Amino acid sequence: MRWILVTLGVGGMALCLTAADSRKRPPNATNLFGIHGMHCEGCAGGIRSELRRLNGVVDAQVSFSNRTAIIRFDTNTVSSNALVKVIQQSGYDITTCPK
Repeated sequence: MRWILVTLGVGGMALCLTAADSRKRPPNATNLFGIHGMHCEGCAGGIRSELRRLNGVVDAQVSFSNRTAIIRFDTNTVSSNALVKVIQQSGYDITTCPK
């Protein structure tokens, strides 16, 4: 949703209205997360599988050696918070990495 400023009349009275944006957000975003608590490649594979089951995830690469996950996803379908929740529910701690 975005804000639209509308000015009415000569006096310049302004109203702020909300409106659904007819343009959709970019369909793919990429997030990089640090994952703590993985002990082996099996841990990474489990996280990868759980992420790929999530509707809207385009691709998930999880690296045990780097302790990271790189996730491409459709922002119109799934949020970053949902990705974090899936990883945490799998039993791992997560940090967001700076862009």
